[in-house]
Amino acid sequence: MKKLFGIIKSQLNSDRELEEKIFASILNLGIIVVGISAIVTFLERISAFATVAILLAELMFVLTMVIYYKFHNTILARRMLCYLINCFLIPVIFFTCGGIDSGMPIYMLAGLFMIVPVLDGRDRIVCFSCSLIVDIAVIILSYFMMEGAPEGMQLPGNILVKLTLGARVTDVAVSLALMSIFVCLTFGLVLRAYRTERKGREDLLRKLDMLSKKDDLTGLYNRRELFWHLETMKTFFGKRYFIAMFDIDHFKMINDTFGHLFGDVALKEIAKKMSAFCDRQEDEIAARFGGEEFVIFFKAMDDREAFRKIDKLRREIGEMQWEEHPGLSITISVGVAICVHGKPLEETLNEADKQLYAAKGSGRNKVCMEKRAQ
Repeated sequence: MKKLFGIIKSQLNSDRELEEKIFASILNLGIIVVGISAIVTFLERISAFATVAILLAELMFVLTMVIYYKFHNTILARRMLCYLINCFLIPVIFFTCGGIDSGMPIYMLAGLFMIVPVLDGRDRIVCFSCSLIVDIAVIILSYFMMEGAPEGMQLPGNILVKLTLGARVTDVAVSLALMSIFVCLTFGLVLRAYRTERKGREDLLRKLDMLSKKDDLTGLYNRRELFWHLETMKTFFGKRYFIAMFDIDHFKMINDTFGHLFGDVALKEIAKKMSAFCDRQEDEIAARFGGEEFVIFFKAMDDREAFRKIDKLRREIGEMQWEEHPGLSITISVGVAICVHGKPLEETLNEADKQLYAAKGSGRNKVCMEKRAQ
């Protein structure tokens, strides 16, 4: 039993579709419930044929499981389970286990319930309609086999097993308990499978959302996310925010000399420094602007502090050690622009780019900063 529940759990945690997990759960639980029901029927000593009929139901579940797991014929297995159980086995067991005086109507409800999550579309409607018609016909037919039916309309009741009062009470109680457990476990497993599936989808959406915002190589925000962030922060321009644009000095030469793989390593390590520089509580972000160019949106008390913070970051990057190439120094040039309230974002970025070119044109490995208008 423990092993079987382990199999069910592994199926629910698998990568299969939600509908497949639901069907597998019903199939596995059905085998357990029908097996217990066969044991109870045998112990109640209702009739040998009743026990054989329920064992036949168990065999149908097992055969369906073989078709499903071994031959991977999902459609046949689903139809077989629903039609055989509802249109053949339940009617047979209904007559052999006491009819309307037994717990069989509860089994009928469970059989009809089983159709909804197992089949869909036209298959579901047709099977449900056929099964409901069969169930009603069986109940009506049993009426004409019972004592008290209108004279002249009574049918031979040899196939309808008569239960004693004690047997009826026991059978209804056991049937109610078994079907309650079956329905509750089925709903519980279905809900768990749904939650697992939903969590998987949510995790995937979060990853896709992150990929749409982040640069694949460096893990920094990409250009699109940078512009979105700057647009949302435009109302705060003028409150000590600055934009710094970085360019790695002689990066083409680094790639040509040490290889593109090392160039990627350099980009990632420098990006880590820039990411650590930012304080997200202050809405600071670092982004890869393109190629070896980066942008940092940051906050400082005044122009002097802004220059000091960026220049410190420049020095830290220049002092980085590279295990693959000891003694190598990779430097950056930086241009800093002031975020002024009401000034178009494009002008601010152009100003940072202008200052960057000024830093590169005056020898590189330095910070040039826009002077605030008096």
